[in-house]
Amino acid sequence: MFNLAEELLLLVMDEDNGEATSVPARTLGYALAGAVLLELALQGRTDTGLETLEVIDPTPLGDDLLDPVLSDIVEVSKGGPRNPEFWVRRVAERSEELRTQTLERLAAAGVVEADDTGFFSLSRLVARSRRYPATDSQRDKEVWLRVLHAIFSDDIPDTRDIVIISLANACDVFQQMLLPEEYAERRERIELISQLELISRSVTDGIRNLTLAEAHARRRGIQEKGGGWPRASGHLPLIGHALQFRNTINGFLAEQYQNLGPVFEISLLGKKWLVLAGPEANHFLMREGKDYLHTDHVAWQGFAQQFGGTRALAGMDGAEHLRLRRAMREGYSRRQLFKDLPHAVSIVDSEMREWPEDRPVSVFPTVQRMVVTQLGTLMSGASPREFVDDILTFIHALEMVYMARMYPRFMAHTPKVRRARRRVEELFERVLAAHEPSLRVGETPNLSDTLMDMRRSSPDFISDASLFVDSMGPFLAGADTSSAATSFMLYSLLKHPDILEQVRDEADELFATGAPTEAGINDMPVTQRAILETLRLHPIVPVMVRSVANSFEFAGYWIPAGTAVWVAMPVSHHLPEIYPDPHRFDIDRFLPERREHGRPGAYMPFGFGPHSCLGQGAAKVQMALLNATILHRAEIALDPPDYRLKLDSIPVPTPNRSFKIRVTRWRQ
Repeated sequence: MFNLAEELLLLVMDEDNGEATSVPARTLGYALAGAVLLELALQGRTDTGLETLEVIDPTPLGDDLLDPVLSDIVEVSKGGPRNPEFWVRRVAERSEELRTQTLERLAAAGVVEADDTGFFSLSRLVARSRRYPATDSQRDKEVWLRVLHAIFSDDIPDTRDIVIISLANACDVFQQMLLPEEYAERRERIELISQLELISRSVTDGIRNLTLAEAHARRRGIQEKGGGWPRASGHLPLIGHALQFRNTINGFLAEQYQNLGPVFEISLLGKKWLVLAGPEANHFLMREGKDYLHTDHVAWQGFAQQFGGTRALAGMDGAEHLRLRRAMREGYSRRQLFKDLPHAVSIVDSEMREWPEDRPVSVFPTVQRMVVTQLGTLMSGASPREFVDDILTFIHALEMVYMARMYPRFMAHTPKVRRARRRVEELFERVLAAHEPSLRVGETPNLSDTLMDMRRSSPDFISDASLFVDSMGPFLAGADTSSAATSFMLYSLLKHPDILEQVRDEADELFATGAPTEAGINDMPVTQRAILETLRLHPIVPVMVRSVANSFEFAGYWIPAGTAVWVAMPVSHHLPEIYPDPHRFDIDRFLPERREHGRPGAYMPFGFGPHSCLGQGAAKVQMALLNATILHRAEIALDPPDYRLKLDSIPVPTPNRSFKIRVTRWRQ
């Protein structure tokens, strides 16, 4: 049997993305706190009256969600009993932790499932059958069905369902989840049920009081502080802050955050952007961003139009975005690399065999060829090796014109870019030809199979034009991101020979019995910590470009609809109060005894929410596999030995081509 907190989350959960449907995050936090308090009452540990909440049995329940709250009530109540509203407020301070714990328990029970990005949704079994994999046959029916039966019939619900309905009513869930005429018809019944249990009345009154008080306080704070925000320093006419971005975008934004706080304005080539930065912005937007921010549709529409389409996954919002993301989830997962690790290694070997022995190799371009060829081959079933230069030319032009907005639009139509586009079209035709249904019998499905199946079954959802841009995703996805992260990791290892030798030892162990295995890659603790630290210093997603869809208040500022926003998640990676000596490469930050990244909002290299990087699991596998293969095959050195890393920061931070290595000895 699930507890009240678990059933409350299931009741308000969106089936597609695991978020609370139409329930503000603060309100849900109070409701989760109330659910925990009421569960303790139903378990006979507390007695809740209208004025006080008292402990009647301090014996722990052996439950890691409930026992810490019970222990806190016992300790604080030594000074006298407190009212239910006090306890709702106090327990809600841990609401994010409670939500995470509850989702993890539901995942362990098979009721929800998480993908590589940490995104929770109802499991397919529950979504289809509307029943839980429970042993108690009286309560295995999905909570929403039980609640609907209670409010649309004259039956008297059992105590637990009364309490769940009371909590949902305190969150105004029924106004959002029922049709207006249904809510009007059953409102009196909902209110009647909500009043049947005294223990729930006092707690839900506390939830409502706290929600209203907080709303009034926010309005007062906005009026007192006003809506103006500071401008970042170093602004120049016409170009704005472009020069600072050319050095290090993450460092510049972190410096401004430390000087100005989590809200400030920057400008770039005549366009103003409002930056939301720091752990408090990350935490706020993880909880509530879906209600206020939308993706930059204009930029992504221009990007997609160059493929003949009208939309791309990263430029979508709402139900269609979630539908396409869920369809693509498996195709971008780390399992696509694990299914043929020998082939993935052979791609790296093939590139390394072309390294000259008499001169150095520029790291980023060679890693780009490895990454793009791996992702394209394993996720789409067609090798792009002969097309890599054309892919990179095409994607760079589109990024600079539509995403970074550093080039005028005609730069997306130069003869060189048009030639590259024709070559990308040729690659797409090869992908289509390789995925004729008759040729795929008995083959493990990949992303292209999924997309083409959807094209055949749902032509209104995936057109021929959108199939082009969606199918090219694997060839484009890692061109800058995974390639840059893998290159940054190699540089950091070369600068830290002691860590490099530990990673090489793990690489040799990985190859000790022949081809690498999934278990072997998962059992490389030093390598995994090096990956995490590389992504802290050089995150895959430096900013997320968004537009404000609904006005909101944050950090005392009123942020109106229509504002162009940069969400600078990785600013928290560079703050000494979170990561001591933040510019030092220190892989032991991620040891269990330190866990510097454990604070909410402290570590976000892949973005967050429904637009987080879909291929983040695959990116980490590539970082491990490419670096392990290189270090196992060869001894390498920086060229020159005292080289210091230079960055190209636009459109995203990547190593400059001056980062070169030389093979000093072939080991294999």
